[in-house]
Amino acid sequence: MAVCRSAGFVLSSAILGLAQLSFEVASIKVHEGPSRGRPGVFTSGMRLEANARTVTALLMFAYNVRSDQIAPSRALEPFGDTFYDLDAKAKGETPPAAEDFRQMMASLLAGRFRLRMHRERREMPVYELLLGRHGPKFNPAAPDADTVPHNTASGRNWLVTVGS
Repeated sequence: MAVCRSAGFVLSSAILGLAQLSFEVASIKVHEGPSRGRPGVFTSGMRLEANARTVTALLMFAYNVRSDQIAPSRALEPFGDTFYDLDAKAKGETPPAAEDFRQMMASLLAGRFRLRMHRERREMPVYELLLGRHGPKFNPAAPDADTVPHNTASGRNWLVTVGS
């Protein structure tokens, strides 16, 4: 097992005191019942909509990070696996850029959930893939083969097939 240095985020429960972009109006509700659309965070014009998202998923959108970059924290414990629906409208007449929507989301999470983040580097264990003594055992694909990867899982084992 190798060690990887990774930039990560650590969350703490506090109010973010910086002046940031914010939504004109926003509604956050606990998600109940079947999804009213596909789960995710979507923007269109002046609006941002999040369907059936956890606080961690909203943080991932706000700070443009992966889930493994958010360190486990006592600040996130109260939210558990609760899903939320969010509907928000940006201020002004011109649709915001994607990065502006992210900043508005970060400001909203700071205000409503009292979350703030800081960046830190951590050493973490990772798995390293190595070539075997006799090299890879890949077979060349046919020239007209499908180039879309097909994933299958069986427990912890994953198989990715491309070009068959």
